[in-house]
Amino acid sequence: MPARRYAGMVTAQALGMANDLKAYPQPVDQPGLFLAISHNSACNDPWLRGQLAKKMTELPASGLTEAALQRNLERWKAQLQTVSAPKP
Repeated sequence: MPARRYAGMVTAQALGMANDLKAYPQPVDQPGLFLAISHNSACNDPWLRGQLAKKMTELPASGLTEAALQRNLERWKAQLQTVSAPKP
C-alpha cells in the first residue's frame, strides 16, 4: 500500500471521517522502492549495486517494511490526535 494511502487513512481517522470514506482497492500510483547513488560516488561499484538490488528485493518480501509502516502509522495517528485535540 503506498504511503499516500496510509496518510489519507490516518487523516480521515483523525478527522472522524474514516467511516464516511472508502479507498479504491487499486492504488492510483505504485511507486515501488527506489534508491539513488551518484555516478560519481566512490562506492558506486558493481558489487554494491548488486547487493542493494538484492536487499531491495528481499526487504518488501520479508514483511519487515509492512510491520515498520504499521508501527509508524500508529505513532502518526497518536501525534495527529495530540495536535488536533481541542484546547481547553
